[in-house]
Amino acid sequence: MRCITLGLDGASYFLIEELLGDLPTFARIRREGAYGRLTSTILPNSFPAWPVICTGKNPGKLGVFDFMRETPEHGFLSNNAVDVRSEFVWEILEDNGHRCGLINVPGSSPFRSPIEFGEGDFRYKDYVNFSWADTTIGVIMTSNSLEKRLEELIEERFRQLEFAWENRQWDFLMMNINAVDVMSHHRWTDREFIRRMFVLIDRRLGELLARHPDLDIIVISDHGMVEVEKRFWTMNWLEKEGLLVRREQREGGRPLMTRKRAEKLINLATWISEKLHVRKLAVKYGRGLGRRLLKSGSYDEDIGFVDFLPTLDWDRTVAYSHGHQGKIYLNDRHPSVIADRDAVVRDVAGRLRAFCDANGIALETWTNGDVYDGPFSVDGEDLMFIMDDNRILAQTYYDRAGRVLTTEKPTNYMSAHHHRTGILFAAGPDIARGEVEGANVIDVTPTILRLFGYEPPADMDGRPLDILAGERAVRIAAKRERIVDRIDF
Repeated sequence: MRCITLGLDGASYFLIEELLGDLPTFARIRREGAYGRLTSTILPNSFPAWPVICTGKNPGKLGVFDFMRETPEHGFLSNNAVDVRSEFVWEILEDNGHRCGLINVPGSSPFRSPIEFGEGDFRYKDYVNFSWADTTIGVIMTSNSLEKRLEELIEERFRQLEFAWENRQWDFLMMNINAVDVMSHHRWTDREFIRRMFVLIDRRLGELLARHPDLDIIVISDHGMVEVEKRFWTMNWLEKEGLLVRREQREGGRPLMTRKRAEKLINLATWISEKLHVRKLAVKYGRGLGRRLLKSGSYDEDIGFVDFLPTLDWDRTVAYSHGHQGKIYLNDRHPSVIADRDAVVRDVAGRLRAFCDANGIALETWTNGDVYDGPFSVDGEDLMFIMDDNRILAQTYYDRAGRVLTTEKPTNYMSAHHHRTGILFAAGPDIARGEVEGANVIDVTPTILRLFGYEPPADMDGRPLDILAGERAVRIAAKRERIVDRIDF
């Protein structure tokens, strides 16, 4: 038996349903295989969603809540596989004699176990018995070259699958195509482009299934997408509520290199490289220079949380935000938080509710205890929230103009953001037919283990989904503990 778990990062269930008439492969899986909505984590961000997918455990047992983690000094370090305090599904399978391959799975690298082959994720490239041409995006999101590059990357990922089928030995392979997430974020309003890319994915997926009829495949997304209609500036709201206080700032003049000017320079360089037919070289060798330019161009309409938090007066700040959408943390050193943390959480949540009621905004909130369970829960957010089903993006940046709620949105940058409804499509000789209800990303690893004939370990929070054909004999999977102390690479 061979099984592929294919991630279409950020693929929306509602979008697939809308395009189903143009997607014969997805339509056939819907008729002949298993399908359904796959609910993402709270909050629906790639971190922690991918570690949850790959372990079957909630973030409170994993110790990762976002791409970055805050230090006691309010600096930030990047999370990677070393920081995930649990075994991954491929590690369990490898421990039981199954050969595994990984390609671009977020949070999987640096690789902690002797897998058969692998390419690390886009944030920490690691290679094991598998070398490939550069598969990073390589162009900035406002570039006119982005569409062409995304199409190239989708084609490249399916070529990697065929190469692995013909040239590597494996029983389980997991791949993620993050180009889907990028095109959804930054080209959502270009519906014809989005349609063409999903038609391409559908065609390549159909060819893969036609060539390998004995393959079991599970297609998932870590979250869905929804169009952004407004933006809520969390830091500015906290400041207006008196919960966040900045030290006295002396604003200098606008520097020569702003972020927008840096983007224009990079886009011009990309256009010139295309005309000279050296774009791939420019992508490969110019990426580092591009990052430095963008970092130097830090003055724009907003300030990122990494640069903003050092400006806070920590003796007077009660609450602040960082990371992805909809997160509020309490300042552990503030007297009110020390005295009664739960009361402060209730107060902040109540103020947020009052703001939303006054502005006609639907609000969902969760506390740390509502979402997390495990020894690392204390490192998670104190309060999480979603506004208007994420049609209002809760920014964690600070707006220099002091605005709290804005309606403008650029068409080619972050025109859509994450939604909790992702996709689940499964097909193959071991897959049953029918709609799957109540599926959650936390159920993916237990389902894979059950497919291979193993009972999920008792410490997993997920459950095997009802997508498998026939009765399956299950056995207890042996596993080797590999909880690694944090190492900063």
